[in-house]
Amino acid sequence: MHPENEFHFHKSTIQQLLQRYEAQFSMDHQVYFEEAAYLQIISYFEADHQYSKALEASERGMEQHPLSIDLLLKHAQLLVDNLTAEAAFPYLEKARAISPGEIEVELLYAEALIVDEQTEEGFRILNFLREEANDEELSSILLVESLAYEQEESYERMFYTLREALLMDPTNQAALERIGVCVVQSKKYEESIALHEALLAEDAYQALAWYNLAQSRLYVGNYEGAIEAYDLAFTIDEDFLQACRDCADLCLELQQFNRALKYYMELLEQEGADADSDLYIQIGQCNLRLNCPQAAVTFYIRAAQLDPRNYLGQFAK
Repeated sequence: MHPENEFHFHKSTIQQLLQRYEAQFSMDHQVYFEEAAYLQIISYFEADHQYSKALEASERGMEQHPLSIDLLLKHAQLLVDNLTAEAAFPYLEKARAISPGEIEVELLYAEALIVDEQTEEGFRILNFLREEANDEELSSILLVESLAYEQEESYERMFYTLREALLMDPTNQAALERIGVCVVQSKKYEESIALHEALLAEDAYQALAWYNLAQSRLYVGNYEGAIEAYDLAFTIDEDFLQACRDCADLCLELQQFNRALKYYMELLEQEGADADSDLYIQIGQCNLRLNCPQAAVTFYIRAAQLDPRNYLGQFAK
């Protein structure tokens, strides 16, 4: 399970927290942080794909809060997500001892077993949890079950399991994230369109569902429908920059340069100083095709400054 769309941080607040956290490494003693602060720090590093720093932060957090279930589970989840499930079991055993029978702990334990190729034991736990599960819990159980089918490369079965999970709980963001990847592997594009349209008919404010719908529409050649869905995903969640970029790229490919430029400029406004060379080149291309050569050159030059190896950037210099 990946956190890219799960956590959004207020930049000034998280930067201050990170500065305090990282400043301790130049000091002779460890700084104390509340459990919630550690969880924020870990989640930031995780979202930024800094796996080793996330693990280090969770270890420091557990030292200061040894009975924290949330920190134990976060550390174990990091290990499981990075295919080192065997190392997660001691932390999960401790979590079990602190909070016996807790479904979140049992689900992660089952997930670790499945990732560690102890599938039969993992399914034994899942089947036990099913007996008294409500719809939301059953959706989470099915999500973990889908991991086993992914490992077996049974992508069609994985798709139907995730579909069932979403019908049980349409707000299951992890299932929405995973089914988006599974659709490509299973090639269930038409069924994905039907599923996501049904989910959005019940709740039209799910950005990730709109994004998945856009991807499936794109694969079946419904380009206008894909653009509409990408736009809605980004409109609902302005931090969903991938939706904006995919929409802009599709408009550029379709030679809809005004529309592409609109989305690229929105992306540039959102990314600011983090914008990459490719984005400046794409904005330059749109301006060039719209007969605005001076504006195009300006963006090409900026692209070259960011990445001198970029061919178009070199051409513009």
